[in-house]
This record gives sequence, structure tokens and C-alpha cells, in this order.
Amino acid sequence: MEEVAKEYFDELLYRSLFQKSGKSSFTMHDLINDLAVFVSKGFCSRLEGRESHEIERVRHLSYAKGEFDVALKFEPLKGSKCLRTFLHTPLNLYKMGYLSKQVLQDLVPSLSCLRVLSLSLYENVNVLPDSIENLIHLRYLDLSYTTIERLPCVLCSLYNLQTLLLSYCLSLVELPTDMTKLINLQKLILRGCKSLNKLPTDMRKLINLRHLDFSRTEIKEMPVQMGRLKSLRTLIAFVVGKSTGSTIGELMELSHLRGKLSILKLQNVVDARDALQANLKDKKDLKVLELALGADNADDSQKEKDVLDNLQPCMNLEELTIRFYGGTNFPNWLGDKSFSNIQFMHLIDCSNCWSLPPVGGLPALKELRVGRMNSVQTIGVEFYGSTGSSLVQPFQSLEKLQFYRMPEWEEWVSSGSGGADFPCLQQLILKECPKLRGSLPRDLPFLKKLSVKGCGVLLLHDQRAASTRNMDSYKSLKELKIEDGCHT
Repeated sequence: MEEVAKEYFDELLYRSLFQKSGKSSFTMHDLINDLAVFVSKGFCSRLEGRESHEIERVRHLSYAKGEFDVALKFEPLKGSKCLRTFLHTPLNLYKMGYLSKQVLQDLVPSLSCLRVLSLSLYENVNVLPDSIENLIHLRYLDLSYTTIERLPCVLCSLYNLQTLLLSYCLSLVELPTDMTKLINLQKLILRGCKSLNKLPTDMRKLINLRHLDFSRTEIKEMPVQMGRLKSLRTLIAFVVGKSTGSTIGELMELSHLRGKLSILKLQNVVDARDALQANLKDKKDLKVLELALGADNADDSQKEKDVLDNLQPCMNLEELTIRFYGGTNFPNWLGDKSFSNIQFMHLIDCSNCWSLPPVGGLPALKELRVGRMNSVQTIGVEFYGSTGSSLVQPFQSLEKLQFYRMPEWEEWVSSGSGGADFPCLQQLILKECPKLRGSLPRDLPFLKKLSVKGCGVLLLHDQRAASTRNMDSYKSLKELKIEDGCHT
């Protein structure tokens, strides 16, 4: 059904009924909106205080959420018997409000035909009444940004529920044990529930679940047999269990995963061969991947390298982050030119690595961030993806390069190719690299921002080069920051 809905939406977008207004938002032209309102008159309505008895026939209702939504505002709904959608449209997406308890306890449970209910952004919604069980047709429930602490057990009797949104319910401490009775649940969003530390034990029974997001929570590990959720399309994070819970091999069965995936606590992998079972190579719809181990020092650096070697992703990957890696060398596949779609790469807290991977040959790489690499002393020719004799220009697409908190980094060697090492670079940021000495890269004709903070003695150019060429190297520079003990 999601695929069909997307096709319809794309068709409407193609015909200009919608217009893109941001990265993930769309608007409708006023004339199209007026036409839609006219066509849907009698079935769809917006509560604006001028309603007549005709609202009794309305099936889909929206209203502007205010700071204080009192019971009187919803008085016209008392006679409504057919209402299927109760949805507010906040004027400010993140401004909290208050909803009359009378509305929650009396009005909402009486709307027995409801399919869609949104109570998000109401600060005083900290509990749902047991009468919520009357909404047996409910398919969509949004409680995001409320102060709810626990969901009532009767919620688990709403067998038709397909979408449950609980984003940033900061007080939510647990989910109902019987939640697995929601056999039609397809979307469960728990993002930002910072007081939540575990998922229901029998999570594997939610076989129709397609989207699960518990990022930015305190969940320590996955429940057992997560591989049985074969319908999953979105799994923002997978936390590898230590003694109980799901092992990394459970990912093998989740062949439809797409978008973003973070695999956390990889230090808990017992045998590096288990990582091979995750079969990331065949997950062709994954675009963003994060591989993270523990913040503690590695007990077995070779095992950690073997684990990452066996977690080679598909060539379609566009963004890669590696954190808390304890190996001395990066995995063999990192920097392979066949990863021609990677645009963003972040290498953070890999404190035992003494060299950087050969990422200069990645043709689409636009942004590279390297931080807290405590063992790196020299960035040499291997960084550029060549031996120095290659005729292929490194970093053909790189626009932003950042190094930060590299306490032992002393030398930055050029590729030796004779041409520009960073032909498209627009931003170069160096922070807290106190031992770094020598010349910064030259031939940066598109560099617009140069920021150097807390570094050693650096030269903006090679003093042996001609002065005219020095000026040409930074001819596009618009922003220059040098501070905190730098001698540049």
C-alpha cells in the first residue's frame, strides 16, 4: 500500500498539484487548495468556530492547535457520529500546548468511528483514559511530544492500529507487555524517548511491522529473534546484544531494509564470522550506514578489524560513519573506488588507527570529517588513493574537509601527483591539532572558508612557490579564521 500511495503522490507532484518547499516538505498552491476544499466539502472540514449542524456529516476534521484548547472549542463535535479523522495542524511545529481534560476523557472516546487521532504537542497529556479502547477502528495514533509515562494495557486491544507515533515522549519509561497483540502494527516510532531502556520481549511477533525507529533512546540491546520481522523496511538502529538479545546474524533475514541503519555495540560480536551473516552486501536499498563499537579501549583490535571487514556494505551506499573502532587499520573495502556513490564520510574516535584509509579515489565524495584519531602522526600519500605516481586526480568532488582533535598529527604530505590534491574544496577546517607543522595544501582555487584553531605552526603556502601562484591558490577565499595559539 505504501508503494501505491507513493506512486499517487509522485503523480500529483509531477502534475504540479504539490510543490516542493524544503528538503522533506511540500506546499499546495492556493488555487489547488480552494479546489480541493470545494470538492471535499461535506466530508472534510476545518474547525474554525463558524460551524453549523452540517458538521454532523463530516468524516475528516482538522483544526489549528492553540496554546490552550478548551472544551468549548470542540462543542460542535458533540453531535458528530461519523468522524474518522481528528487532526490538529500546529502553527508552530515545536510549540507545546494544553488540551482540556474533558476533551480527552469524554469527547475523544465518544468518537467511536475514529481512524486517525493526533494528540501530539499537548504538554498535559500524561495518561490515556481506559475508554480509549472504544476506538476499535483506530489505525493511526500520534502521541509525540507529550508527557505520557505509560500506555494503558487496553491500548493493546486496538487490533486495527497500524501507526503508533511516540517521538520525544521524554517521560515514557516502558511499553505494554501485551503490545505484541497489535498484529497489524506497521509503524512504531520511539525516537527521542530518553527514559525508555528496552523493547517488549516478544517483539518478534509483530510480523507486519515495517518501520521501527528507537534512535536517541537508552535501549541496550535488541529483543531475541528480530530476524522474524521480515517485513521491516526501516530499522534506524540495531543494537548487538551481549549475552541475551539478538545477535548480528539476525540482520540476514531483514532483506528489505532501506534508508539509514546504525549497527551499534559491535564489540559484542562474539565471532567475526557472525558479522558476515548480516549480509550487508545484498541490502541494496541502504543509503546511510553507521558502524559503531564501544567507547572503551578494544580488547582485541584484530577481531574488530575482522568484524568490519565482514560488514562490507552494498556499492549503492551514499553515507558512511565509523565510530569507536579499535583496530589499527581500517577495513580493506574502505576506500575502494567501486563505492562510487559515497558522498559523506565520518571517521570518529578510531583511536588506534595510525593511518587514514585511501578515500581520495572515491569519485562522489563531497564531505569528509575525521576526528579524535589519537594515533595518527602522518597523513601520507595513501590517503589520496594512490602511490604518488597515479595520474588520476584525487578527491575529484570533495567540497568540505574537516580534521579535529588529532593530538599526535604532525605532518600532512601531498599526493605528489603534480596537480591539485583538492580541486573542488570549498571549506577546510582544522581544530585542535597542536603538533601539526608545515604547509597547508595549495592549489585550492575554489576554497571559500579556511578555519584553523588550536593548531601548530602552519604555512598558508609553500614558501618556495612563486608569490603570484600563492595568491591564485586562495583567490576565492571569503572567510578566514585563525585563533587559539595558531602560528600561521
